[in-house]
Amino acid sequence: MDIVFINSTLTLSIKILSNNSERLGMSTAFITSEAFDQLERDVLKIKPKILAISWNFNETIYKFLCLSLKKIKKVLPDTKIIIHSYGATYDWKNLSEIAEIDYIVGGEPDKALPELCQKLLNKEKINKLDYLNNPLPSFENYDYDNNWVLTNGILVIATSRNCIYWNNRCWYCPCYKLPYRQLDLNKLIEGLKNNVDFTQVKRITIIDAETMPDTINRLYKEFHKPIHAFILFKDLLKLSSELKNSNSNFIFGSNIEREGLHSNVIYKPEVIDLVLDKVKENLTGNCISTTILVNSKEDEVNHSELLKVFAKYKDLINPNFCYYRKTPRLTTGEEIPNIYKKYERNPYVWFDCVTNMEDAL
Repeated sequence: MDIVFINSTLTLSIKILSNNSERLGMSTAFITSEAFDQLERDVLKIKPKILAISWNFNETIYKFLCLSLKKIKKVLPDTKIIIHSYGATYDWKNLSEIAEIDYIVGGEPDKALPELCQKLLNKEKINKLDYLNNPLPSFENYDYDNNWVLTNGILVIATSRNCIYWNNRCWYCPCYKLPYRQLDLNKLIEGLKNNVDFTQVKRITIIDAETMPDTINRLYKEFHKPIHAFILFKDLLKLSSELKNSNSNFIFGSNIEREGLHSNVIYKPEVIDLVLDKVKENLTGNCISTTILVNSKEDEVNHSELLKVFAKYKDLINPNFCYYRKTPRLTTGEEIPNIYKKYERNPYVWFDCVTNMEDAL
């Protein structure tokens, strides 16, 4: 086996990486176990030439990852280990100090990672950080036929590249200020119609950080399946009345919406009340979920007012509370690494998050 991709779940980004690698003539496989001991057993059983790992790293993950990689390298010393995507981009410095990690791929990996793997299989000499900075991929030859994953009746798709790794958690962490790039909706729909058995689809989950209301309306009109999507609060007003009783789920940020297509907007409880009152008829028979982001002590005070508003719409609103504290990652005076400058990285991250948001997906 040439490449084994490792993630806690089979995501759309991993599927696209696999497809792009196979087009270059490489064989691929997936390991989706969250248990590190199972991960080790699976890797040692498959014996891949390259191990590509995508994970959001924290102290616990570092600890177990290092132990696992040591065991893997002891048995398979010639297997090349690559860390890529989100964790590699923002925490490359710590990862580069782990001896068992051979290469780090930052930025968008869907073209860069297969290219690196092909060079490694051809025995070309590559430095550990040669693929840390990668340009945005072109959409000229985008593979619309494989822009989906179907698992347990849930069709997972992306309709844009405003979240650069199509990872649901990217909505929680505005680390990048990259251009919003909408995929061609007509080609996307054609690709789904040609390649998906919709008799097996129970619902469509759109993993964009922000989904355009026209996109939601069109997808429902074409496929008549419940839709789960992140949406800007103001865009609830633009959802079609055809979605009534569709059992869809729309998730919005209640007291702040992150930077993206728009500037940060703080909505007062009375404005939220007004909008929900206007959409309750059109969107009855659906679930609207919300998040609460804590940016200050004032935000915490506002929670009580928000809860009063939500209580009025208990048949419509299902608050999945996500509490975030804005905390600086970089210490005062510390120079921002070039990789952060290149991607205009926000030196703040949202973390200490307690959430059941993924239940909605």
